[in-house]
Amino acid sequence: MKEIIAVIARKGGDGKTTTAQAIGGELQKQGASVLLIDLDAQKNLSAAMGASLSGYSAAHLLDNTPAADTIQHTRNGDIITSSKFLASADIVITSDNELRRAIKPILDIYDYIIIDCPKDYGKLTRNALAAATSAIITARASAFSEQGLTDLTEIVKQMQLINPALKLRGVVVTDYGARSNKAKGKLDDLRTAAAAVGTAVIDPPIRHTDKIGEAQDDNINLCDYAPRCTAARDYKEIVYKILKW
Repeated sequence: MKEIIAVIARKGGDGKTTTAQAIGGELQKQGASVLLIDLDAQKNLSAAMGASLSGYSAAHLLDNTPAADTIQHTRNGDIITSSKFLASADIVITSDNELRRAIKPILDIYDYIIIDCPKDYGKLTRNALAAATSAIITARASAFSEQGLTDLTEIVKQMQLINPALKLRGVVVTDYGARSNKAKGKLDDLRTAAAAVGTAVIDPPIRHTDKIGEAQDDNINLCDYAPRCTAARDYKEIVYKILKW
């Protein structure tokens, strides 16, 4: 095991699921063994991976089903899918360490485990951060995203008291309009906001392209669907950095 990466965001639409899938797909393309875990009850990652939404899921994983039994092998890679029952996780989860305990038996199987977290700060997100070695924040270059950075970094700092191995790697900026002067100004503001809370933007920002939505609609990893598109090239550069962590 090299890294367990938790991908977190303050709100929907910040590219969290897209980033988890794109990084996972590109890591596989670079020869790494990768497992994706979908902890978001909306199940967007599970659907985009072309996984079956019946059978064992992350809810079963957290309810003591052996981790190996919950893994699905899809054409896009391995995944533990989400479930509607995760929506009630804050009621049934009693510890921040349940996910870490549950995945311990499979850590030697994978080089990377990537966790798509819910957009709230509840027990599932806390469990993901307690199990992770790295956290990535995704955000669009907007004022609303800037405001969310403080909340997210505070959550990570709290979880570092429980999990000292956890490192906040930085912010991946998504859906970036590279040709817009307004977007460039917002990116500069986001860099300043990130520095103010002790982190940084991970370059390059992920440029906007319709290919992302097309790939997800066709249930294909972006790096396979459109490897030469702007976003795929940007994610590839970020993965090169991840490989050096």
